[in-house]
Amino acid sequence: MAASIQRLCLSTSPLIFESILRNTPSVSLYQRREGHKVNIKYPRPGSWPRQLIVKVTEPIYPEIQVNPSNTCTRRSSLPNSFDILSEYEEFLVNHQKKLHNENADGILAFYHLGSCSAKLFNKYRVAFRKQEFDIARLNRKVFHHAVKDTKYETLNTIIFQSTVLVMCPKPKVLEMVELAKKVPPLYLLCAVVEGRLLSKTGVETYASYPDKLSLLAQTSATLSQSSQQITRLLNSHQTLLSTNLKTYSDSNS
Repeated sequence: MAASIQRLCLSTSPLIFESILRNTPSVSLYQRREGHKVNIKYPRPGSWPRQLIVKVTEPIYPEIQVNPSNTCTRRSSLPNSFDILSEYEEFLVNHQKKLHNENADGILAFYHLGSCSAKLFNKYRVAFRKQEFDIARLNRKVFHHAVKDTKYETLNTIIFQSTVLVMCPKPKVLEMVELAKKVPPLYLLCAVVEGRLLSKTGVETYASYPDKLSLLAQTSATLSQSSQQITRLLNSHQTLLSTNLKTYSDSNS
């Protein structure tokens, strides 16, 4: 049979041989093993050993089903891992509280950090530290326990794994805003400036104001200018009054 097929292949052209192969039905492995064509709609039952293996390996389910409400009650009674702190997490919580106390009179700005690699984030950290700022990623669980029962507790709603904290012991708001503009992945959410919570618009408005020293200098200049003007007017009025009195006395004498 093989020799006749080989002679047929050699005697026919490649095109005719390809058409013969294309029109020859392919035989599956299951069909060759079983010796018959597989009926997908009404398949034949398997052999006795196969039926025995299927019956033995059939899973046994418990007859008594657990009520889902009991499972929910049990899960609610278990301690939540979010409320349990390890020793390392307690250390991080104390460190976070220390940062809040050290920068209470300065800036605590919360930014959303977009897509950023660790190498690029370290580059931004170096740029912030050159301006006396410190930037750090926040852990939601650590921050939640650090601000619990404090005036910063309302900030828990905006803290996620992508939130970073920019800190400075001095209220250098203008420098922070200008520096953050050079970092595209950072988006300002809110900030605590000198103990006051400000929104993004409030921070930008605060940054447009001059610093305290400039305001004090302007106030001092305004007050000194007013006092000098008042002194000048009093001197001129005094001179005019004395001149009028002298003229009146000379005319009556």
